[in-house]
Amino acid sequence: MLDDKKFESISRSQLIERIVSQQKHLMPKDVKDAVRISLDYMSEKLGRGERIEVRKFGSFSIRVHKRKLTRNLKTRETVLIPPRNSPHFKPSLSLRGRVNNSRHYDNAPGDPDGKPAFEGQSEDDKPQWRPPTAGD
Repeated sequence: MLDDKKFESISRSQLIERIVSQQKHLMPKDVKDAVRISLDYMSEKLGRGERIEVRKFGSFSIRVHKRKLTRNLKTRETVLIPPRNSPHFKPSLSLRGRVNNSRHYDNAPGDPDGKPAFEGQSEDDKPQWRPPTAGD
């Protein structure tokens, strides 16, 4: 659920507190360990340049930026910017649908309402998602 805020920052300890308050049967130490292990695992994988996919949430990968020559606008001096890596997140279709609350995502697999997207159809018969057009 999104608050009226445009951006909400949450610390690791706040995340743990929120999970513990919503899942009363879990011990705080167990939640703390699970969050720490999960984030450490993801950091290690990204640090090795590997891709991580969390189903119905999104994928994390590393974008490689090549070195480039640019100009310092103040001194007009040419400067070489070294190559660098940066983390990149690509949200899944179902996450984008929840965020955008768009009718184009309503029947996306993994619908936030939990109902099956296409009842009575096999996996091969299901229509594919289509981007919105000007007439929609």
